[in-house]
Amino acid sequence: MNCLFLTSALILLALTSCTKQLDVIPPTPVTNSTAAPTIAETTTADSFDWSTTKKINFTFEGQTSEAYTLVLQVLDADGNILFQKLQKSTDTYKTTVRIATTQSTINIKYGADVKTIDCSSGIATVKLD
Repeated sequence: MNCLFLTSALILLALTSCTKQLDVIPPTPVTNSTAAPTIAETTTADSFDWSTTKKINFTFEGQTSEAYTLVLQVLDADGNILFQKLQKSTDTYKTTVRIATTQSTINIKYGADVKTIDCSSGIATVKLD
């Protein structure tokens, strides 16, 4: 009798515990009405500059009294070498370097001498004394 009761209870439990719910509705996707525009859809002022660097026209003006050759380096404000060459003290040299738009000075190293030059105008000139 106990065996019959136990078997009946297990069968009843097995039949009622596993049921499928057939009326499940899949979730609807959420639409984001504030989606970011693509780059092509972005509008900016005509004067806006996307560049992260600016061009600096650099001139090294030599002297005529004494001739020697040293290493000329142009460094940004963080000490990164932008340009380097062997430069005669009697020659003038012109080049263009690029620095980050957030910087307004460059460091010029000629031999052991280091000068910091304001280049916010886009022009930097060094004259040997």
